[in-house]
Amino acid sequence: MPKVKSETKTKSLGLGGLGNAASKIKNLQAKSSAPTVISTGDSLFEIDLDLLDYDIDQYRQDKEEYDLQGLADSIYELGLLEVPNVEPGKKGRFVLTDGEMRTRAFHLNRERYPDDVRFKRIPVLCRTIKVLKGLDLRQTKDVIQLTSNLLSDPGSIFDVADKLSSLESSLGAKAVKQLMADKGQKHGKVDMSRWRAVARTPIEIRDQIKANEIKDKETIGLLAKIYGKDQGSFKTVLNDHHQKKLKKSLNQSLKDVWSKLKEDKPSVDVKVVTKVEEKPTVKSNPTSSIEADNSMRLDAINIEHVGNELIIEVSQGQVFRIGVPESCIISINKKG
Repeated sequence: MPKVKSETKTKSLGLGGLGNAASKIKNLQAKSSAPTVISTGDSLFEIDLDLLDYDIDQYRQDKEEYDLQGLADSIYELGLLEVPNVEPGKKGRFVLTDGEMRTRAFHLNRERYPDDVRFKRIPVLCRTIKVLKGLDLRQTKDVIQLTSNLLSDPGSIFDVADKLSSLESSLGAKAVKQLMADKGQKHGKVDMSRWRAVARTPIEIRDQIKANEIKDKETIGLLAKIYGKDQGSFKTVLNDHHQKKLKKSLNQSLKDVWSKLKEDKPSVDVKVVTKVEEKPTVKSNPTSSIEADNSMRLDAINIEHVGNELIIEVSQGQVFRIGVPESCIISINKKG
């Protein structure tokens, strides 16, 4: 069974050697069915696969996390239960806005069953995206793509966490919390904090976490904290888990390890001091301030040291990431 490789940013879906030759594009368009108008700006029709391009900036980046083979088998047996959405592209082409994995599975079936006419063309819903209030076009696409998959096949937990973190940075914690609530997802303070912890997981350990098929957010957050504190303990507990040597569940084992590591960790409230030429002007808010000695004080509810960064979460859901260069003096004190 052939393996489908993820296209790079410069490739389109199954384009082969067609390039942008106008005559060939015109021939492909002629093979597509006449559109059925559904509502103003929306139309449903079949289109040749070679006229479709992927949205290279969509949140699903880790294609290995998706059961493409299983999805292709399901489409072969049952057909498409929901058609992909597209928007008009350049020179008569179309760009997928929702349904990339369904389209990839359709393309896989075309390769597996080259004589099956069902997979020569794919039904799509073409619509011009209406930008949501307060968002730009890219953010609107992010919301559409993320919410359409949260309850079905979200795929890589890191892809979802990274996109939620990105949206939170641009839209604010309250907006993302409401987004999760609207899709029936857990959105309490602890839940959102765990999504942030997953997004902060260092790149260098993500592959190990995925290889061990660990998808629980709290567990991933614990692994990241242990890695930042003691890489030896991280390797030991993950190796014992892989070899099924743990006497307790992985989550509880990690909690035990982290509890012991915290005993050697100074209790913290944060004061970061750097030498500066002039005192910076900063708008005051309830969670941070700049003092006369050019120090920044944060009222933190959680502080982690991961790699070369100090990650500070404050009470209003904001997250500060502070690089720790050699010239930076950090004093940490506990309140209360």
